[in-house]
Amino acid sequence: MGWFKDVKDFFITDMDELQARNEAPPTSAVETPQIVKDDDLIKCISNLWQYSLALNVVSNLLGSILSDTKWETVNSSGDKVKDDVFYLLNFAPNKRQTASEFWKMFATKLVNDSEVLIVEMSDKQLYIADSYGFKNGEELSLKLNTFIDVQIGNTVLTNRSFKEGDSAILLKLPNRLSNTVAFANMQSDYKTLKEVVLQGAYKAMGTKYNLKVNSTKFGNKPIKEFIKDITESYIDAMKQPNSVLVTFTGEELTDMTAQQRGSEVEQVLKVVDNNISINKEILANVARAFGIPQTFMTMDITTDDADAMQALMTTFAKPILKMVSQAFTIFYLDKENILSGAKVEADINSILYTNVLSQASAMDKLLSSGMYSINELREKVGDDTFDGGDTRYITKNYETLEDFKKGVNDDES
Repeated sequence: MGWFKDVKDFFITDMDELQARNEAPPTSAVETPQIVKDDDLIKCISNLWQYSLALNVVSNLLGSILSDTKWETVNSSGDKVKDDVFYLLNFAPNKRQTASEFWKMFATKLVNDSEVLIVEMSDKQLYIADSYGFKNGEELSLKLNTFIDVQIGNTVLTNRSFKEGDSAILLKLPNRLSNTVAFANMQSDYKTLKEVVLQGAYKAMGTKYNLKVNSTKFGNKPIKEFIKDITESYIDAMKQPNSVLVTFTGEELTDMTAQQRGSEVEQVLKVVDNNISINKEILANVARAFGIPQTFMTMDITTDDADAMQALMTTFAKPILKMVSQAFTIFYLDKENILSGAKVEADINSILYTNVLSQASAMDKLLSSGMYSINELREKVGDDTFDGGDTRYITKNYETLEDFKKGVNDDES
């Protein structure tokens, strides 16, 4: 279903190679086959925490957008109505969740699994499925699917099925970011890059010495054996927090890196900075894939980021809101009503914060030109409407459109 569930697929090639290596007969009596443990896979999975964090940022952002969205139900006459669908989508989709909880759960499933299944129970309540199966064993491409074994929370509905378009809605992201191949490649690239960074850090922070020894000290021992023994004894002493390094006549130990390495603290900070840069790059790549400005992924946004907000709505929010709106429109309305103008739509203006004082001049022009009525402008800034506020005005004198037309006709006569 999602990349968390298919994470074994990321490493299937390596696992097959390891298993093949394990099943192969030992080349000698001394060799014994290695056993692949679950810890190996867990270690691989733990390296994906950056991607998990990035997807959490995306799902939180989408959840906030969906929760703040006002879902409008419009009838065939073009009038906005507050019916059962309006209540379900804006207040309580089911008896256990508020609309805000529902949409945040929806966002998490959609982002992490690239798809989400919504089922309608017999009491018209809407629930998000945690898991499900297909009646035909696999998903159909050209026909409507029937879903079985739908799990909601800790309950599995084994005795009931849900037909797509009748009692179930299946929504998918157009470009499934969480496919195993894409994440496997990203994981491999960044894992290699981080290994290079760490290796460079170990090399920079490591200590190298030059040991000068009188050749008479070798005695009867082979040179390689003597060098190994004395090297190990010096390294063991250096590893201890408190130790005494004993040298004898004919031995001179010189630190070759003390002058080259500089401050160890500086080296640590460089490693930290490199890791932060890599993590930011991971966030940036996920942001690009979803069409999200990077400032929203790192929350480095200000009140002046109007262009970033516009980009967020255009490339990220609007396509998803349109997909959801169309899905609910088709689910709740028949073809005739839809062609007559009935629909379920997301009010984009309910998401955007509008500073009425800074927009006062623009609103005045919209009002005086007859483009919008007072109530229509009040709706756009999130204020309640009032009786008599639906009249449209035109010209600087704020005449009604009817009076303006009447005056034009009088002048012509």
